[in-house]
Amino acid sequence: MLILLSLAGLIVGIFVVSMGGGGGSIYIGILTTMFHMSPAMAASTSLATMIPSMIMGAYSHYKQGNVDLKAGNKILIYGAVGTVVGSLLSPYIPEKIYMYITGIIIFVLGLQIMYKFLYPKKSSNVEKYGKLITIVFGLISGLMVGIVGLSGGGPIVSGLLILGLPMIKVVGTSIYVLTGTSAIGLFMHLSIGIIDWKYVIMLLIGTLLGSYLGPKILAKFKQDVLNKYLKLTMAVLLIVMGGRLLMTQFMR
Repeated sequence: MLILLSLAGLIVGIFVVSMGGGGGSIYIGILTTMFHMSPAMAASTSLATMIPSMIMGAYSHYKQGNVDLKAGNKILIYGAVGTVVGSLLSPYIPEKIYMYITGIIIFVLGLQIMYKFLYPKKSSNVEKYGKLITIVFGLISGLMVGIVGLSGGGPIVSGLLILGLPMIKVVGTSIYVLTGTSAIGLFMHLSIGIIDWKYVIMLLIGTLLGSYLGPKILAKFKQDVLNKYLKLTMAVLLIVMGGRLLMTQFMR
């Protein structure tokens, strides 16, 4: 079973660095369903696993010029605020209520990206509402990290896409932002959760390798192909994940 964790880590590592996030939900799903870990411990363990792999992924993307520091730093500021607030609120929010909120957010974000994929018309309101987009999506991402230990990549990717960044820049910049928010989230969660280092090490073995391979895999594809198919893939994944989360909570 522990070997399967390393294999899962490899797949998630490639996925996260290639898509700009999403690994936290997969880690927490594996740890809570397959290893029956408490939500608090799963959140802390997930964040501890993501940080080293995200640092490697962010560095690899930065070396290849895929990180927009200006846009990333703006979102990171609000993401950090959301992470701290979410971590402080997490002991007081019923898990079922938060899962409903998270499912709705993820599902709507997926629909939004799908709409922009199907109707790729430039919005004249991007510059006008750019700051609001940065604040809202940064806060949402931070709250997702702080409350449940999710990576929070969905809102970051969505916000950067709305701001008009090309997909390769969206991925690199998202990883850069998530490195910071995950580190803050781990620090905050250490006071309320326990990290199982055995699971962290097994996940990291595969995840670090996947994080190293991810940017190299992306570099082999043309820019227009990445923009088209990664955007569609992200939209479908968010819609499926959000819908599944909502259905799971509804069936309980």
